Amino acid sequence: MKKLTKQSLDELAKTMSVIPESDLSGIVGAYWGDCFWRCVAYVNSGGSSYSESAAESYAYGYFSSTWGSYTNGYLASFGAGVTLSQMVDYRSSLGSAYNNYAGKIIVFNTNDVNNYSPTNTMHAVILISRNSNGYYVFDPQQSAYLTISETSKVNFW
Repeated sequence: MKKLTKQSLDELAKTMSVIPESDLSGIVGAYWGDCFWRCVAYVNSGGSSYSESAAESYAYGYFSSTWGSYTNGYLASFGAGVTLSQMVDYRSSLGSAYNNYAGKIIVFNTNDVNNYSPTNTMHAVILISRNSNGYYVFDPQQSAYLTISETSKVNFW
């Protein structure tokens, strides 16, 4: 195992990009870190596999293309949360396979759902249906169904 020194951290800092403060407010999954990737695992498995380990493989694949050999350190330090723009980048990388996801993953601010914890963060869930009561969704992170009111702002991934 390589010893971590101040000098190696300084060298790493030169090659790492910094997330601008304006993008930090758009982080999805920043609390637990993997809500988006659990949704990706859910869609890819037809709803049968959305565990932390299932999500990890998708997150690792995405971050490996960006961080290379630093991926483990990046994920350990910052979690697997992604910005909305990173979600779009991931979607673009899928090509025609994106059609499997169309309209299935939505992102919302947790303040828009009563008694939702954590508060004031963006969160990804699976859209099950939409009706007069709003959006009926499944949250793979909490293994729970909930309704998001029609008046809430949601982003369809």
